[in-house]
Amino acid sequence: MADDVVKSALKLLKEDKIFEKKRNTSTLYNLLDFVLGSYYTTKTCKEIKNAKLRRICLDFEKNIDNWDDITKHFKYDHNKSCHAAIYWLYGKLSETKPNVSDLYNLYKAFETLLKKKCFEGTGDKFFYRKFVKSYDMKVLKNKKYLHDFLEHFDDIKKLMSKQISEENKKTYCGYLKYMADLYQKMLKENGRKEYCAELIDFERKFKETKELDFINKNCEGETINILFDENFNVTCSLITPYPERKSVNRNREVTVKKKKITDNVLKNVAHHELYNEFNKDDKKETYEKYCNKRPDINGNTKVSDLCKKLARNLINVTNLENREKRNIGCSHFIHWVYTELMKISGIQSNYSHNNPVIKELYNVVNEINMKEHMYEHCYVHFDYTLDEWKDWKVLHDYFMNFECNTNDYTGSDKEKCKISCEQLIKINELYAKYIKKSCTYFSNENYFTERPEYFNCDQKYNPYNLYLHLKCDGGEPEKVFEKVEPPQSIEHYSKYITEKSEEQRLLYKNIANQFRPSKQEEFSLTSDPFYTAVLGVLGLLGVSLVFFVFYKVNTI
Repeated sequence: MADDVVKSALKLLKEDKIFEKKRNTSTLYNLLDFVLGSYYTTKTCKEIKNAKLRRICLDFEKNIDNWDDITKHFKYDHNKSCHAAIYWLYGKLSETKPNVSDLYNLYKAFETLLKKKCFEGTGDKFFYRKFVKSYDMKVLKNKKYLHDFLEHFDDIKKLMSKQISEENKKTYCGYLKYMADLYQKMLKENGRKEYCAELIDFERKFKETKELDFINKNCEGETINILFDENFNVTCSLITPYPERKSVNRNREVTVKKKKITDNVLKNVAHHELYNEFNKDDKKETYEKYCNKRPDINGNTKVSDLCKKLARNLINVTNLENREKRNIGCSHFIHWVYTELMKISGIQSNYSHNNPVIKELYNVVNEINMKEHMYEHCYVHFDYTLDEWKDWKVLHDYFMNFECNTNDYTGSDKEKCKISCEQLIKINELYAKYIKKSCTYFSNENYFTERPEYFNCDQKYNPYNLYLHLKCDGGEPEKVFEKVEPPQSIEHYSKYITEKSEEQRLLYKNIANQFRPSKQEEFSLTSDPFYTAVLGVLGLLGVSLVFFVFYKVNTI
């Protein structure tokens, strides 16, 4: 029913002759759908086993290789084209039922291609905000629906301002009502912050504007009242004064029902005791059902033992009722998994997502997250390198134990989470190594934490502050402890976009269009069959004209 409402409205919109001639998101989608040439297996897409997903990957790869030429030739805005490519992918994926492993490989392939052509030079600062890799197809469909609605709203508004049939008006009004309801639904279901980009754009379009008045005036019987969340900007803003430590809530998949575990052993465990609790052998045999059916796991004693503990610990962590404890438990669980992997020689020397053991452990994590009745998911993606995760665990544990080393902490377990001056020197080196990759600072002293699973960008936690507090310079004055300064602040991306006037954009576009096309552009035009045919026809007409002139001259 919902799909019919959307499809009917968009079909009606595309039938409009004025809309059809415009360069918009729909034409970009069509461009991505239209691929010339034969297919061949590529390094980027070869890991994808599912035929439909591999076709999607190959389609996009063939287009992205010529992306600069395509966007220049059709005069599309580069940023808008890149964003359209992401939503094109969401639309394609929402029509499939991919398995987790293939979807992981597809996202990995798209990440490589998008960074190469669309986000080169930006690093990870806002790439992951734009490219949300959700494993829930419903989430992807909702994201594309709301994005496309915002792209087409002004066109629909213009059409509804004219004389149109009551039937067409009813179709558009039903679509507008559905999208308003979808916004409210997405706002409620945004606990994982997967909808932030679309919700922010929706709020900019409709909050404190007269657009809703226009809808209610033109859609009789369809009164639309949207309740904007006052805490929305705190939840979704890219500038967060006090970012919530959601370290490893890389939440994916569908929402599931809750089921209490009344005897959860992690309920009263302090954070610094979690690693010891994870390593215990208690009740691990209860969870062997997740591991015994997998030959690559069951055939290795050490891996099998890790798998059973992993299953037990993951279920316990995700069933913690207290949200803060659950987030802390999840962050420790992920770092515990990587630490245990380092102890298994066969994995340590061959750590990659293609390793059969890693694939099976990955499937165990996803099976539990999808099928168990839990409060919240906790994912291990088995990404990056073990050396990086080793560094990140040191930083993660430092931030978790920081408060324990201050005068304000009076707990009896203070000795168990104590940080020595020797450890602090190593921590400071890692802090300097990763702060630029993990933090974005803004001119108003706010910041955004890019990698909350192992870093805290609040300068309160700068190791130099603890160094002064512990008076480490008194013990070894010959060792210089340099304070790591935060990276230079940058302007907020969305602020830059909104402040950039339309006149400036058009001026830049006009100046750019005055330049002579590159050889690559010329080649792309002459290689187009359409232009080749036109050139041939014009050439024939030219020759005919010459003969005609000679004929007239001879006649005279």
